[in-house]
Amino acid sequence: MVAPFVKTLAAMFLLCGFSALNAQQEQNATLDFSCSTFPSNLSESDLLSRYGQGNVITAMVTGADDPPFEGTVLFPNDDDGRVEIAWNDPKMKQSPGWVRIRGQRSRWRLPNGISLGDDLLGIERRNGFPFRLSSFSVEGQGTVRSWGRGRIQNSDTEGCRIKISFQPNWDGTDDPMFLRQVVQGREFSSGHPAMQAINPRVRAVWITHPVR
Repeated sequence: MVAPFVKTLAAMFLLCGFSALNAQQEQNATLDFSCSTFPSNLSESDLLSRYGQGNVITAMVTGADDPPFEGTVLFPNDDDGRVEIAWNDPKMKQSPGWVRIRGQRSRWRLPNGISLGDDLLGIERRNGFPFRLSSFSVEGQGTVRSWGRGRIQNSDTEGCRIKISFQPNWDGTDDPMFLRQVVQGREFSSGHPAMQAINPRVRAVWITHPVR
């Protein structure tokens, strides 16, 4: 009589263990941040079908210079999974104007392998050649302008653009002498001595679609 009960109990513990392991693996899984994952015909209902109701909410989002407005947030309670979306059709919540990840780190990764938190020196080594990025004073500051002759290619597709934005620390830990050198002007090479010394990190990635 005892043996079947023990076997059933063991099976329950084993099942719970597998469930917890699967949940942990899902939480740590790398996600694809690309134009194919967030195409121009995407809608909030598509996201609900794909990721589940608890992972998709209507919430206020903020653009580069805009006041907060209503958009959609994916994985709102997951710091390294959070995605913010602004819609070209905000009433129907469809046709994304932009999709953004930002912060210190993210499970979302571009097709070229780049993600939040990657530093300039590491990306330059992967590229095999210096690249060009905007200065830290102009609109779109720190945005990659060109990969030059490097190995990394843009992940853009027709009608869809991906923008990668680097930022210094802005907390006083970067040497102001170097920071001043890359604040003025329009763009710099990643090989500039001041850029190398500051070694900014990727802090935001945007997918943008034109208004249809």
